[in-house]
Amino acid sequence: MPELAPIAVVGWSAVGVLVLVWLVVSFQKPGASRSRTAWLGAIALYVALGSLFVHLFLRAREGGSTVGTIAFGFLVALFASGLAVSVWRTVASLRAGDAKGGPATH
Repeated sequence: MPELAPIAVVGWSAVGVLVLVWLVVSFQKPGASRSRTAWLGAIALYVALGSLFVHLFLRAREGGSTVGTIAFGFLVALFASGLAVSVWRTVASLRAGDAKGGPATH
């Protein structure tokens, strides 16, 4: 059995959580609970995509590819900022009495 790198374990775990949350949100009634669950799914999505692009960034850097390093580095930064926004909005939606949480999906 091949060994998995820690970034792969995190990424695949996030994909599993994303699929589970996707199913839960699909069957929930619209409301605050569904919005909170969807924000947790958004976090899982950004963690999964971030893990993928961190892996590709490290491979490009290891292989000496300047273009790959720059491109995947940009995508890592992009998805890291999306993760930060999702975490912030999830915390805001979990606070009691927060009326402006907003949905994670449209």
